[in-house]
Amino acid sequence: MRDSTCGARATAERRSHAEPGGAARSRLRGPGRTVSGMRPRRAGPARHYLPGSPFNAPVVEEPAEIYAPGDLVSHDKHGLGRVLVVEGEAAVVVDFGTHRGRITLPCVKLVKL
Repeated sequence: MRDSTCGARATAERRSHAEPGGAARSRLRGPGRTVSGMRPRRAGPARHYLPGSPFNAPVVEEPAEIYAPGDLVSHDKHGLGRVLVVEGEAAVVVDFGTHRGRITLPCVKLVKL
């Protein structure tokens, strides 16, 4: 008769190599081992600031037009008109012939002629 402990020991040794938790599986398992190997690396250093770039040029604001009563103006939507009233630098009232309109300033669509 065989000793029951020897058979159990041999079976346990065979299981340690064949089981999923054996040495072959431990390479694939673990906290982030597979995922960290698949992460892309950065291509190079971060972009550098270019002091001579045209995209970094300061924005120069054009002076706002000053309107006076009687000035001729052109509006993209309403057409040709004459300034009737100037409300400081906030708005102008313009007579476009068919109607009068109050236009707040600055207005890109309103051009002094």
